[in-house]
Amino acid sequence: MAGCGTSCNPRLMSTDDDAPPSQPMPGSRSPRRNQTRRADILRGLRAGGLLAAAIAGIWAGWQARRNPGVLGPHSSSLDPLSLSFILLLVAATVWAFYACIVEPADSPRPRRTLLLAAMLVLVPTTIAVVLIGRYWWQRSQAIGLPYPVLSQLAVASAGIGATVTASLLLHLERGSLTPSKQPLLRHLRPTRTTTAVAVLTITVATTALALPANTFQPQSTQVTATEAEPIPETLGNQGIWWHTFDHNDSDSLKGVVAGATGPIVITEHGAQGLDPHTGETTWSYTRPAEIQPFEGGKCRASDTVAGCSVGLSPDRTHLVLGYGTGGEATLLVVLDTTTGAVAFEHMHAIDDVDRTWRSWGTHIQVTDHVLAAGEEVLSLTDGSLVASLPEVDIAACDNDSMCYSYGGDEPSYQSEWVFSSFFQGGHSTLILGAYCPHTDPLTSSAVWCDVTLAPDNDLTAVTTVGGILPEFDSGPVVVDGWTVRYDDPEATYQDVGERPKDFIDTHPVDAVSLDALSGAGDAAPVPLGDLIYPEQVRASRTLKVLGISPTVVIFDPITGQVNDLQKLTEQRSGLGYLDDLKIRQPLEYGNVEARLEYIREHGLEESPEELGYKDWKDLEARNHDYSAIQQLNYEDITDPADIAAADGTLAYYHDGYLVPAPGVITLVHDRAVVDDNDGTSNHQTVVVGLG
Repeated sequence: MAGCGTSCNPRLMSTDDDAPPSQPMPGSRSPRRNQTRRADILRGLRAGGLLAAAIAGIWAGWQARRNPGVLGPHSSSLDPLSLSFILLLVAATVWAFYACIVEPADSPRPRRTLLLAAMLVLVPTTIAVVLIGRYWWQRSQAIGLPYPVLSQLAVASAGIGATVTASLLLHLERGSLTPSKQPLLRHLRPTRTTTAVAVLTITVATTALALPANTFQPQSTQVTATEAEPIPETLGNQGIWWHTFDHNDSDSLKGVVAGATGPIVITEHGAQGLDPHTGETTWSYTRPAEIQPFEGGKCRASDTVAGCSVGLSPDRTHLVLGYGTGGEATLLVVLDTTTGAVAFEHMHAIDDVDRTWRSWGTHIQVTDHVLAAGEEVLSLTDGSLVASLPEVDIAACDNDSMCYSYGGDEPSYQSEWVFSSFFQGGHSTLILGAYCPHTDPLTSSAVWCDVTLAPDNDLTAVTTVGGILPEFDSGPVVVDGWTVRYDDPEATYQDVGERPKDFIDTHPVDAVSLDALSGAGDAAPVPLGDLIYPEQVRASRTLKVLGISPTVVIFDPITGQVNDLQKLTEQRSGLGYLDDLKIRQPLEYGNVEARLEYIREHGLEESPEELGYKDWKDLEARNHDYSAIQQLNYEDITDPADIAAADGTLAYYHDGYLVPAPGVITLVHDRAVVDDNDGTSNHQTVVVGLG
């Protein structure tokens, strides 16, 4: 407004508060000493509130940049944050009106006008602080983590309210003091009382800023590392221990994975290591927040083996969990799988690399030494930032739906990321991208990939390697740091497209180490024979490569052995055989015609409750062509305590999966327990150690 440049210089915010005040009102009985002390307290509150608001505001801005989207509207109605900003705007308007219009007026203003202005500032700011604080608590409870930005905004609002209110009350106090002559330095130097109050205010604000970080803390137990046992090579059919998880539990099961020393149970809120012999929990980590699946890696949130929920280093010694924060950020927690100790926790803000991989969440990749999360490359030892992913040029597919491109600035949106269980790279190599052109006109998919790699300790040494054999209708397959490559890439590239149409496209292929391809290792290629393409198997620890039917070759990266799957199936042993097994209901249970025949034979109606639950308790382990079937009988795989307590209930066993882990092979399957009386059912997941 006109003239506000000079008149809108409110004395209530200036350093001229020690100027000769007006004479006290006649009849005032307040001692001058007490009046001065009150003025010093208000000056300290004003200074401390201003500094607290500045500190909290800077911190809130920093957190908002690291957590984009946290301040966005969470509903169509007026949320508490928006209402709080309106109240703060009201308080600021009242203060500005008094400072610029009422205060500069020539006529003196009564005390009640000043008190009214102070109340009109104090009340809205107090309500705003309460609303923001309550909103922070609600949002934090919803995600199980301290919600970012809001607590800092609450402290900043409180600091602003304290500053402005103290300024108005200080003007009221100044009007009651008698003038005194003091040196200029006395006006500029704060008193001890002012300093003490300012320090106390900042201390209270700092404590309020620090408290949220101590809420929603994790609970963990740790153990001493033990020597890892070998993975059993044959499948037992007798349960030796059991764990049961109800689907309705707040910490229900997401899946089971194999760690470095035994099976690891992944729940909604954390992880726990199991003793392979007793099934007892050895170590655990849990927090109120829920684990969110990572993105990429041909991952689907519906996968039952927890392959989307966790990352595992190729040597299985580090487990990566991701907790959502309610905004575009993920709390990454890395655990030592041998002890359960927390290696580090890191708040990762979703960046351009995450978005490039067509993700809605964090894209990770794990080696034995580093964790790549978006652009960040973190040490698995302590979480320190060791590098950033380099920019690489990956060829574009130019809208060819049969071409696949991963990485670079514009990945093919029809494609998926290189398949690797648990988001693994090589043992010492990061995969930076892949390009799989449609080079074979006689097939509907790519048969060749160029893969861009770099050692995890030198990301400037970028290497692009051709001749990587992709899975049918997808990209390369990586298991335990190994993939499949043509034995003679140049000759194979020339051969593609020059063969007759009835020629079955097989070529000599090798299993190759990513570390050797990137220069981080020297493992020699392992010949696999004349084959067609690898096949992805979720959570597998062996490479499965298909040839002309019925040829299927299995490569075990741990031992370096190459085996024919048919031979392993005949022997019913070997890690490749175990990886190939699927847990299913017996064929007569799963076949629709068999179900209808069962209904007709027993005079039942065609309702799900009457489909013979009591007889559908067995399971069987089948390989890919059903040539090997191993029965898992109900009495053998069920906890005797559950059998004894089954009076009045019917158990219906669903499909499951096996987890070969050091010391034990774990069976995981779902079941429905149906009450005979009222028909209600309780769905559970059972983890069984087989011996």
